[in-house]
Amino acid sequence: MSGMIMIDKSKVDVNFKKQLGLVVDEYIILKDALTNDNAVSAKNQTKKIKIALQNVDMLLLLGDAHNVWMDALKSINKNIITIESNSNIEAQRKAFALLSNDLSEVIDMYGCRNRKWSGFVFRILPYGR
Repeated sequence: MSGMIMIDKSKVDVNFKKQLGLVVDEYIILKDALTNDNAVSAKNQTKKIKIALQNVDMLLLLGDAHNVWMDALKSINKNIITIESNSNIEAQRKAFALLSNDLSEVIDMYGCRNRKWSGFVFRILPYGR
């Protein structure tokens, strides 16, 4: 996603980190829906993730940090739309695996951590293994 661009985490606005944290909170609820084989709930949860993403103020990011976020956001939105547009739990899970990788990368890149999910593992095995 980001190639070799390194972001100085200490210069990422704390408000951006908090806003991204709210996205992750909604993501975890999506994970729970998929874990419980609830495709309808997963579809509904994507709406909440989209709202949380819309509330992330990308203008808080400067230079490369902003460009990396814009690239990541394209992939994140694509995977959310795939989950939202599918009623098939298996298709939702495949898109969720990609979404998990995207979020893991941005969390690492921007230095976002939260006590609520600090031990949560975003990297998952490719679906079907």
